[in-house]
Parts: sequence; C-alpha cells; structure tokens
Amino acid sequence: FTLAPDVLRSRRAEVLEDFPVLASRAKQRAGALSGGERQMLAFGMAMMLRPRLLLIDEPSIGLAPLMVAQIFDTIRGIRDRVGSSVLIVEQQARQALQIADAVFVIRAGRLIGQGEAAKFRDPDVLRQVYLS
Repeated sequence: FTLAPDVLRSRRAEVLEDFPVLASRAKQRAGALSGGERQMLAFGMAMMLRPRLLLIDEPSIGLAPLMVAQIFDTIRGIRDRVGSSVLIVEQQARQALQIADAVFVIRAGRLIGQGEAAKFRDPDVLRQVYLS
C-alpha cells in the first residue's frame, strides 16, 4: 500500500501536529525514543493509513500519568477527526472510560460485563463489575 507524495506529506503534517515532540525527534532512531514517544510514533504510523478500525493494546503501560492523559487525549482526537473506530484493551479503566462509547469487561477470557460506557462511569457500577 503506497500513498501519493502529496497525501503522504499532508498526513505526516497531521501526525506531527498531533505529536509535536516527534518533529523534534525526526532524526532519531525509533529505538532512541522514550516509551511515550514510541507510543506516539506507533499511533502516528497507524493513522497515516486511515484505518477504519484501530486496535490498541495497553496504551498506558509503563507511561507516566501525564503521558497517559496525553495519549488518551490524542486517541480521542484522532478518533473524532479521522472517524476510525477504536478498540482499546486497557487496565486503567477510568482513563479508557473517558473516551469509550461501549465497554466489554473480560476476566480470565470470560465476558463478565458489557454496556454503554456511561453506565460504567458510575464508580459503584465499575466497582461491582470488578469485584464480582
């Protein structure tokens, strides 16, 4: 799959707008980036192709709280701007619930709860599902 040069430039500019720190790191190898910067790079690379569905596994793992908030804000912005559906597997439920439309709670491979995200934003409901 290849992109026309003008499309490639335009999408690269969008990625750098979403993740300005990557512009200052453009000459570095991916392996030299921090964990958060690597997450940004991975999201940016995926979004270059405008996927209809973006699967994200544990975007917050190993990141500082400030970086986690930034990553989730960026996921929300990309979803809204590009229109991609996003499936997130995440243990930090409160963060994921802020951008979720629907929730599926899985424990040991079994579905133990599901519904609209608004329902799970209630701390009592969330606690009940996790402690059941």
